[in-house]
Amino acid sequence: MALQDFLRLFWFRPPERPTGPPPRWRAPSRVHVGMRVHLRMAIASPHTTWIPAGAAGVVVGGDPRRRRVSVELDAPRTVVTVPWAWIEEDREAAPAAPPSTPPTG
Repeated sequence: MALQDFLRLFWFRPPERPTGPPPRWRAPSRVHVGMRVHLRMAIASPHTTWIPAGAAGVVVGGDPRRRRVSVELDAPRTVVTVPWAWIEEDREAAPAAPPSTPPTG
């Protein structure tokens, strides 16, 4: 066994570079502005408000290249920016306003 073969067992080699053009980046279609989502995990730290898992809100923006999304939460009323992996589409309907009743009398 040559020294180079021995070194390859323990050190990483640089990846092979493709000869073609780089793949074109596309924004995923599963997250869009105005979509109702809920958080999959809680957000907590000593210097921020604790936000429980399952908090629902609406997507208001984000950064597709960094795969981050900004969500305006219903309660607590705040905007948080989290990775896309931390949110899921809210399958439940948004709480609707009670129907108005016609005046009697």
